[in-house]
Amino acid sequence: DKMIQPTSITQDRVARELVILAEEEAVRPAWARFFDAAMEAAYGPAALNPFGNLEMLGKLPAEQIQTAQARMWGSGAVSLVVEGGIDPAITMTRARQFLGRLPNLPRADDPGLMLQPRARRAVSGRGAARAVPVDGLDDPRTVATVAAALALRRNLPGTVVVYEPALQPGAVLLWTPDAPQLLEIERLDRDDLARLTAEGILLADAWARGLRGTPEQATMREAMFLLRRPGFTFRDVEELAAGLTPDRVQAALQAFGAEQAWEVMGR
Repeated sequence: DKMIQPTSITQDRVARELVILAEEEAVRPAWARFFDAAMEAAYGPAALNPFGNLEMLGKLPAEQIQTAQARMWGSGAVSLVVEGGIDPAITMTRARQFLGRLPNLPRADDPGLMLQPRARRAVSGRGAARAVPVDGLDDPRTVATVAAALALRRNLPGTVVVYEPALQPGAVLLWTPDAPQLLEIERLDRDDLARLTAEGILLADAWARGLRGTPEQATMREAMFLLRRPGFTFRDVEELAAGLTPDRVQAALQAFGAEQAWEVMGR
């Protein structure tokens, strides 16, 4: 209930929050800027970090933030997920009571993400990254791309794989603090690809089975499944991983090459 109560937002409160956000920005992982840049390169401004940047947030008037808060929690934009041993009739009654107290504001349109021509980006930071755009967690090519990235990570010490599981377009990122290390991908021969393909299939199976994460993460992802594709479950992801073919994983490995991937360089 506290989340839907009208909030009084003042410029002083915005200033205090900006201080907190600046502290959080300072401890973001090294790969975070690379991932943000890769998403923007692959999908344009619609894929920019939804939290924006501190400079932009500092210029927003408190009234505009308060209006956005009311619209975000409007009944046209809220989905309620209930988990656990429940009585369906009682739960539905309480859910209607909860949703009925929300302002009935129109839901903002989702512009979607449109893939852009392949591009390179430079960001402030150490290292380099290559990203491969993917359509969503329900696409076998996405699971194959994760498999390829995990296999490459095992063979390129110090690299990090980043993918935010979602039923919408995104990217699988391979980041390294040592930029020249990514050139090893171009040196892979046929035997290397065969070995990495086999490793990737095994790693993808373990990744899919561990996707639930913590109970909180599982609930959040199940809610995302419900909103984007009702009926899709963790079991579907596990089946996609179990059904990966060598050809699909090998193609995903090649997609991380310099001629196909979206590249972000540190400076």
